[in-house]
Amino acid sequence: SDKKEMELPSVGNSGYAFQYSADNNGNIYYLISNTESGENPDGTWYYKENFEAVKLDPDGKEVYRVNLNTFAPEVEYLYVKSMVVTEKGELLVLIDMVGMLLFDEKGNKISEDKALTDYDNVFMVNDNEVILSRWGDYGQVFSKYNIETKTLAKESSFPDNTYRFNVHGGKYYDMYLTDSMGIYGYNLNASEPVELLNFV
Repeated sequence: SDKKEMELPSVGNSGYAFQYSADNNGNIYYLISNTESGENPDGTWYYKENFEAVKLDPDGKEVYRVNLNTFAPEVEYLYVKSMVVTEKGELLVLIDMVGMLLFDEKGNKISEDKALTDYDNVFMVNDNEVILSRWGDYGQVFSKYNIETKTLAKESSFPDNTYRFNVHGGKYYDMYLTDSMGIYGYNLNASEPVELLNFV
């Protein structure tokens, strides 16, 4: 069997891991949040949340661990929103008030784009393109973003009420949608999603 289990390293009592992903070579990626709090010398209390991006190889050995707070030292309360792994093994991380950070396969920062702070989620489309989403006045809106040129296409929304859909990244379609009835494939600016599986 090709099935292989891996136990992730402990994140401690004050931390948790989230946003798991993997690449075609079996490497595992995830984010860690750890909190620290205490009393300052003047008697006031402090609270800080520290975020790290971690990559493990297929044997569970740590390849890199990047402290994301170092990219926004002036931000008191950092919030890491979403991440995605490219086919090249590059990691894109979307951070509130920071924008998007791009790291290479060794954890070195390649680039950043501070113009993307309003977006909440990132979905992989192909090796040079992702879809970014945010909440507009009438539901989710989406835009394709070219990683190399840092260009953002015109925003679009679903033809139907988006509140009933959960959105997922994937190949062959720009995104996949799920609700209580089934799974759908959807390309931006299409008139309707394509039903792929009906649960009923």
